[in-house]
Amino acid sequence: DELLRFSHENPDVKALYRDYLGSPLGEKSHHLLHTDHFAWEMPPKAL
Repeated sequence: DELLRFSHENPDVKALYRDYLGSPLGEKSHHLLHTDHFAWEMPPKAL
């Protein structure tokens, strides 16, 4: 098997974008794959 060095060359990643996510910087992929660190809080530490 050939070593995959870049995610944009991975056939599974290409298929995911083609079949479900659309473009890499599109609205759907951005919504599902990017994190808004201000939208959630860390749970309090147990004592």
